[in-house]
Amino acid sequence: LDMDLSPGVDYNAVQTAAFAKLNALGLRDAATADYVMFLFPPGISPYIAYAYINSWASFYSDTWGGSVSAHMHEVGHNFGLA
Repeated sequence: LDMDLSPGVDYNAVQTAAFAKLNALGLRDAATADYVMFLFPPGISPYIAYAYINSWASFYSDTWGGSVSAHMHEVGHNFGLA
């Protein structure tokens, strides 16, 4: 992303920029990608990980992107499990 990614940056702004970048690449929704995982650099997100219910996107902080249990938990949200 073409933006400041230093610790303390608003994670919502980073998320918005990430979605905009995907849109520019033609990946707009679940019709073009089954699942998209975003990985925040250290110090950006206040959360370990989060995902939206019935969505195709999930977000992970730093090394949590490599956690199988975090993936399972967040993908569960993507599949509609609250």
